[in-house]
Amino acid sequence: MEASTVHSIAPDVAIEEGLVHLTLADDEPVRSIRYNVAHVQQDDGSWLMASSRSSSEVTAPSELLKPLHWLIGEWTLESELGVRIDMVIDLDDRENFLLGEALVTDTMGDAQTISLRIGWNPATSSVYWWTFDSEGGNAAGPWMRRGDQWVLLTTGITSDAEASFSSQSVVHEGDTMVWIATQRMLAGEAQPDLTYRFVRRAPDPLSLLNSAPAPAADGE
Repeated sequence: MEASTVHSIAPDVAIEEGLVHLTLADDEPVRSIRYNVAHVQQDDGSWLMASSRSSSEVTAPSELLKPLHWLIGEWTLESELGVRIDMVIDLDDRENFLLGEALVTDTMGDAQTISLRIGWNPATSSVYWWTFDSEGGNAAGPWMRRGDQWVLLTTGITSDAEASFSSQSVVHEGDTMVWIATQRMLAGEAQPDLTYRFVRRAPDPLSLLNSAPAPAADGE
């Protein structure tokens, strides 16, 4: 509890205002809620709370995004159908959004890039993502946490003005991310389900060597 102001409105009445920070679980964001309390002074000089109430939630967007920080890093996928996806995700400067770039290469060697942004959307009171591909298409939708997985409902439009929809689930398993897309629709026609298994890409050994501090010279 963080009391920010206490002011008197009568000789024996004071109003306290502040924030309550709630930690529900280690892997959940710390929720911050405004509150105010009316205190009344008793005949013996002590103060008792006459009433209290909470008002708006003011949790910082950066805090609400923390449960998805495991996405940060480089990921790669090579499907049995010959499709390859290389993806890198990192935080923006203010840590309010996860920004990502993905390179999708099909079996013919044709490549497409996808830019993505994940953050808190106050309009839906949920984590939300927006994607834009190099062909001119875009998609967006909410992320909802259900136990150990995240469920996404994504609606989009292709560069050919074809509407798309899919229900997706994302499960984090250590250095693996399983991404399953079901109920896929494109231009009103059902599409087959897809299951992608991304693996976290290990750092390049050469880059680690280059970033290591140089050995100290004799006598230093």
